[in-house]
Amino acid sequence: MGVQVYFISSSKKGASIFSYDDLNEHMLQGCKLWVNCTPIGTYPNVTDELPIPWVQLSEDHLIVDLVYNPPQSQFLLKAQEHGATILNGESMLKEQALKSWEIWNGNL
Repeated sequence: MGVQVYFISSSKKGASIFSYDDLNEHMLQGCKLWVNCTPIGTYPNVTDELPIPWVQLSEDHLIVDLVYNPPQSQFLLKAQEHGATILNGESMLKEQALKSWEIWNGNL
């Protein structure tokens, strides 16, 4: 699809892997699609959040959190406060369930 992927991690660094401390205005302005694949902010720790400079987000950003409980994690709430479009993990969960049903019932 031509999308260059970078990873933000609390423990790993490499050519395309950065720490949360590395995040800056340039990086946030250059990356308009963010996908959170961590369990941060899931039930019961719904107030936990990632150390991201939220003020750099805008309406040009699409922020996806694969968390679906709660429906709006702190990650999504903070992004929305700064005008970003948000999407939680509920649609992914449903699509995975449908695909599992197809696989287990031979409807491929």
